[in-house]
Amino acid sequence: MKKITIDDHAANQRFDRFLRKHFKHTPEIGLGDIFSWIRKWSIKVNRKKSKQDYRLQIWDIIERDDKILTDKKADKVLQKKVDKIAEIDINETKKIIIYEDDNRLVWDKPAHTLIHPGDKHTTDITLHDVMVWYLRQTDQRNATTTYSPSFCYRLDKDTSGVVISAKTYEALQYLNQLIRDRQTQKMYHAILIWELPKKKIVVEEPLFVWYNRSTWRSQSFVNRGKWKESRSDFELIEAMRHKTLGTLSLVKVKIHSGRMHQIRVHAAHIWHPVLGDLTYGSAPANRLASKKCSITRQLLHASSYWFFDTFSDTNLTFESRLPREFQELFWA
Repeated sequence: MKKITIDDHAANQRFDRFLRKHFKHTPEIGLGDIFSWIRKWSIKVNRKKSKQDYRLQIWDIIERDDKILTDKKADKVLQKKVDKIAEIDINETKKIIIYEDDNRLVWDKPAHTLIHPGDKHTTDITLHDVMVWYLRQTDQRNATTTYSPSFCYRLDKDTSGVVISAKTYEALQYLNQLIRDRQTQKMYHAILIWELPKKKIVVEEPLFVWYNRSTWRSQSFVNRGKWKESRSDFELIEAMRHKTLGTLSLVKVKIHSGRMHQIRVHAAHIWHPVLGDLTYGSAPANRLASKKCSITRQLLHASSYWFFDTFSDTNLTFESRLPREFQELFWA
């Protein structure tokens, strides 16, 4: 059993972020491994199970079960991931980078790509893996600083588009504060089932997140009893009659809050779910889209992100083109 005593330099950090720094020079250990060990009590604080967002206090003692690093099955899984990381191509990585400066990296996230690993995808290469690998090749500061580059927000695995990562702690703090103060603007594009009845629809329905322990998954629901305020503005760009799927709507969606699965839940709430959404969508439409049109994910795309940047003293806007699935359905 390995023990780590928290001193004044490490105090007041989140438990999970401290562990990310602790394992920084062990690239085969990913964020998903850390979250899994926290859930399974393999790493504890003061002999107790702690949540990942617990703020460490001075003189806290972290206990780590050494078996988590010596388990043969885990070693095989980690080695598979190490082998995959070794195959990352620098030129292919550069193709999905929208913007880079000293403070941040902006990515055009492909669909079917996790930002962080999960229990069911332990050997998948995530965008976090690609980011860390890329910075090790190109940014010498990353080898000397204790800060671990982080994403400022998340997109679902099957949602494509603009996502921002911070190279420095100051940049991460700054954008997180802007997000809390709602000083950013986010625009999404989506393809919804059937034609919207109006050009613009504003959905202001509070959302409640429920965690299903049996499936290890969370879902959001419209709920006015236990809720967080949420607003999504849907604007119809074009409606068309698809020869196989029937009437579809291409929409822009501006969100004023960032709740989990917000757009997908609000779209389903107004009876126009996102095409390909397996959790909140239409099962018959999804089966038809998969079988006849090879649609294998929810058609939701983070198309632009805007905020004022204090580091460069200018407004920054990052944009991503509509993916192939969108263009083929509407304009092929």
